[in-house]
Parts: sequence; structure tokens; C-alpha cells
Amino acid sequence: MRVKDAFDLFPATLPQGDSSCSVVSEDGSSTSPTQNTERKKVQVPGREIKRLFVHCAATPNGKAFTAEDIDRWHGERDFNRKSKYKDTFNKELKHIGYHFIIYIDGSLHTGRHIQEIGAHAYMHNRDSLGICLIGTDRFTLAQWITLKAQLAALKGTYCDATIHGHHEVSNKICPGFNVPNWLASGQQIDNEHLYPPITPNIPVPLPRPKPPQP
Repeated sequence: MRVKDAFDLFPATLPQGDSSCSVVSEDGSSTSPTQNTERKKVQVPGREIKRLFVHCAATPNGKAFTAEDIDRWHGERDFNRKSKYKDTFNKELKHIGYHFIIYIDGSLHTGRHIQEIGAHAYMHNRDSLGICLIGTDRFTLAQWITLKAQLAALKGTYCDATIHGHHEVSNKICPGFNVPNWLASGQQIDNEHLYPPITPNIPVPLPRPKPPQP
């Protein structure tokens, strides 16, 4: 399912805002944390989310693939959705382990419901969400923009959740770049991980004029 962001699907559980948590006043209304009101954490129903894992699909960089493709591959690995949401949310996806997938055009798509335990980081699925970028280690500018926006949206709800790369809990290079370094840089895009890479503007030497003919 294609969505603008998580708020399209879960407005009741994902209050809109920036990277700061929403504030719930005494009467239960949600307000901006910049307003003069007592700050309380939003109570999100369902499982507690402590970590957000960034993944790559390990597909050729710049080549289009879909959630349905990933669903088929995960089915070949005997992944299966077993929660109550499998029959009501993206019910055509029977196996996919990720919660969000970012296509090469930057569009955001859903896999499992956020209340479903994923199948994306072995031994770390129970309290996490998985976000997958199509590609291996180079991603389009549109993908980078969507990744940053989606992480900010999720952090706006799961204030205490930390962001990680799959490589931090496995022996894989997934998602193809060092997530802690990317976060420490202020989420700057490294040309090494951009598809297509930006070619430096190197001046092309002009051809030498031909000598005059006698």
C-alpha cells in the first residue's frame, strides 16, 4: 500500500508533528510541545517500540522493485505473517517482514502493520519497526528525503526509540551505509551512497586550434 507517511494510516496512534513528542494536556487534547502546557508522553496503544531499524533490499542499485517482490522473497525464506492484521491490513502480502518500504521514486509503501512483530532483525523484532530501502548501497535522492522524513515522523511518536542500521545487530552490511555515522553527520547524504552519483564539475579542456595552413 502506497502512503504519504505513517499518519495516513494510523492517525489515531501517530500524532502529527515534528521530531518532538506531542503533548497531552489535562483534558486529553494534543498540542505542540512549544505551547505552555504540561508535557506528558503520548500513550501509543499496542506494543512498545524501542528501536527503528533501517534496511536495504539487497537489490541492484537504481532498479525498481516492489513490496510484492519482497513478499515473494520472504515467502521463499518461510517468513509468514501470523497476527490478526494479516487478514485486514495488506492482506495480499502474506510474508513480508518489513513495516515500511521506500521505492526508488521516493514513494513510501507499507508491509506489516506497525502493531505486528516484524521479521527483519533476528532477535530484535519484538520491540522494533523495520524500514527498507530498495537498493543495496546507493539510493536515490528521493529515497534519502523520504527516509529522513519517515524517521522523523516515527520519532515524533516513539520519542525514546533509537535509530539503527541492521548491520549493528548482524554480520551484514545492511543497509549498505553506516547508520550511526549518517546520524552523527546530521543525516548528510554521502555521494558514495547516492544513485546516480553526482559527477564532479570538472572543466573539459578545449581542443587546441589547428595551425594555419601555408
